[in-house]
Amino acid sequence: MGYPPIIQKNDHGLVARATSLFELLRTTGVPPVSKSQAQPDRPDTTHPNLISIFEFHSLSSSAFSASQRSSIMPPTLPSHSLKIVLISPQIAPNTGNIARLCVATGTELHLVRPLGFVLSDKQLRRSAMDYWPRLKLTVHDDLPSFLKSLGDAEPWLITSRGQVGLWETPFRDGDYLIFGNESAGLPEELHTRWPDRRVRIPQAANERCLNLSTAAGIALYEAIRKTILK
Repeated sequence: MGYPPIIQKNDHGLVARATSLFELLRTTGVPPVSKSQAQPDRPDTTHPNLISIFEFHSLSSSAFSASQRSSIMPPTLPSHSLKIVLISPQIAPNTGNIARLCVATGTELHLVRPLGFVLSDKQLRRSAMDYWPRLKLTVHDDLPSFLKSLGDAEPWLITSRGQVGLWETPFRDGDYLIFGNESAGLPEELHTRWPDRRVRIPQAANERCLNLSTAAGIALYEAIRKTILK
């Protein structure tokens, strides 16, 4: 899908602003500008998913008041009960980055042993910086111990073998988002136990999966977004 002719130019800031509005329209359900609304001296940009830069400025300035924009995109995150779970992570810097992510978003982090590093690892602490002391961390001795702690909860498995797209997943506050390790992914036991709870992050066809900490950030913020909008 391309941008309408009016923004097919070498203006990365313009494209970024338009992309931001497309996401805003997707999440709020504001309809695109129709042909009847377009003015004669403006380009025809009536593709159902596109608007011209003129309509972009019009919508961003008038369709949403400051209070509406604030309610959609709060400057700080409200408290929530989402949880990230890493099953036997192997690379300390990845876990450190995810720990920092969890602190910044007020998210619990669960680590399931065996780990590929010790929790005093310098690379782990360097990645997490001074966030580590504020991390809400739970360490489980093994997978059976973690599964027992879940009780009746049904977690989401974030995996390249996912059957549901991230954008279509009905996340709820309190959900567990489980990630496998960097080499083996999730244990087969979890795929068998929750085959309909496997979620895939959209990406280009035939490409390898995302870095663990990148995937955690994408999935967590989408879950938070849906929780806030509900």
